[in-house]
Parts: sequence; structure tokens; C-alpha cells
Amino acid sequence: MKKMFSLCVCVVALVLVSCDKEKVYNPQDSALRAGNKSVRTFESMDDLYREINLLNDMDFNEIVSYEDMNGYQSFGRLAYQAVETILQDSSNPDLMLRQLNNYQLYLQTITEGTTQYVDIRYDNTPFTFIMNKDRIFIVADSVYKVFDTCIVKCGISQKESLIFMDENDLREIEDTPEFHICSLNPPFAITQSKYSNYGDHIQQDAVNDKEKVKTDLYSIPVDSRMVNGRLCFTAYMYLKIKGFRKFAGTFWPVQRTLSDNIAGGMVVHTTEYWNSVSGGSEGFQRTENIIAKPLQMPEYITSPAIYISYAVGYGRIPAVAAVYNFQ
Repeated sequence: MKKMFSLCVCVVALVLVSCDKEKVYNPQDSALRAGNKSVRTFESMDDLYREINLLNDMDFNEIVSYEDMNGYQSFGRLAYQAVETILQDSSNPDLMLRQLNNYQLYLQTITEGTTQYVDIRYDNTPFTFIMNKDRIFIVADSVYKVFDTCIVKCGISQKESLIFMDENDLREIEDTPEFHICSLNPPFAITQSKYSNYGDHIQQDAVNDKEKVKTDLYSIPVDSRMVNGRLCFTAYMYLKIKGFRKFAGTFWPVQRTLSDNIAGGMVVHTTEYWNSVSGGSEGFQRTENIIAKPLQMPEYITSPAIYISYAVGYGRIPAVAAVYNFQ
């Protein structure tokens, strides 16, 4: 029987740990005003992880109140409030689709087979309620921006350039020392091992009439870099759960009670990390962080295998559950 699994997040703690070991974490310290746009700022990756876990257990309305109290508006809050605005016209499908065109910064229409649904853009990381409208956040002395396929990092001095960067600019900065790209679909080598290999992403959906639950299980490396000749990164595994309801043939995000109980494993190089989690909250989405593991590879390993090796459990809304049985 396989061990239970682990889900991973973000940046190498060995490089970005806070120097002040005695400092008490205060979420209100992490809102930095930048012009008329607030940028979340964290002193260390540990602070970022704690904030993500804090938000994961909040209802959506609690998140909105929390952001208002701390003087910022996240990308996720703005995106889901756009959904709420559109759904006020749910009796008029044509008007809903016209409204959708007004929010292309946040929303997208996706077709999978014969099913069409509306979803939040750039929502394949744990940072949807961390990043601002420009998809920016700061950890220590590094600035991060989330794209569809990667996260780009730079120093504070390059912050303005990163804010205005779009997908068309990514190819041009691949080899520049000022910017570091961490792929969300890593081309890390897949090596033979005794463990099952389910890749870096498993999607499980379930439908009950007009109600749908969509879940995505990810394993990603973030902030890979060379430190003293060794590859360092944080292996991150996490589950996203969302509820949808069908209006005029299209599934739209809606607030539901979202719950999970899932366990599994992730292989990095030759080691399997595992964990199990469960929980619930009310809202449009729930991100369940299972593992955030800072790792340093042996000197000769520059392209390690990283993949999901085990996943058993479920993510659900009251009407239906998406079941994982990968073992």
C-alpha cells in the first residue's frame, strides 16, 4: 500500500527565510501600497505559506472583509465579484455573455468536449487571493508575477518592468539574468521508478444535473535555482475545488460549500513525500495545500523527476463529489 501523499508550493525556503526568527507573523503587515494598487508583501516564504493557509479556511465573504480591513483587493476577489455581477442577469443569457466580454481580464470561456464553462483566468496556482490585479506579489526582495504557464520572478528594481510584462514578452526574457522563469508545466525528466507516475496534474470533475464540481490536483516546482552548484526549489502539491451551476447551457462559477478529504504522494527525484488533508469552506473555490517542501538536489541532478504517485479521496460540493482513486 502506498504512503499517503503530499502537496507542494512555491519558493526555496533556504534562500528566502526571514532573518528574524523571533518575529511574530502579522497578516496586516503584508499589504504594501503601490500607487493606487496594493501589492501583498511578505518577509519570507514561511509568511506567505501561513497567509495562504489562513485564506484557504475563510468563506468568500470573510475574504472580502479581510481584504477591506487590510487595504487591498486580490485578483481572486475582483474576478469572483465580476462573476457575481454577471450572474445578477442569469435570467438573460445573451446579456450574461455580453457582460462576460467586459471582464476578459479575469474570466475566460473553456470548452472541454461538449461541455462549456466559465472560469477564472490565471487560477492554476495557490496565489489567486494573494496576487493583485496585475498578478503581482512580493516575497523578501523578490517580485513574482503569475502567467498562464509560468511564474516570473525578478528583483525589486525590475518591478515596474515585470508589472507591464505580458505573455508575448516571455520568450524574450528566457535567457536574461534579471528575470527567472519557473514553468507551471515543468519539462522535468520522467525516470523509471517503483512508483506509479500520474504526471504533474490530475483533473477530476463530476456532474449532477445542473450542478458540477471541478477539481484539479497539481504538483509543481517553484523558484528553481542553482545555489552553490546545486539545484534548489520548493516542491508544491495542492488541490483546487470549485462549484459550478449551468445557466443556458454553460456552467458558471457559483458559491457552494466546498469540502475535501484526500491523501496521496508525490515523487521528487527518488523520494516520495506524502500527507493527507481534509477541510471545508463556503465560497467559489477552495485551495487545499498539502505539501510545501524546500529541496536541494545532489550536485549531479539538474533535471529531477517530479510527479504525482498516489491520490485517493475526494473534493466535493453538496450535490456531487469528484473522486480520486489513483494508486
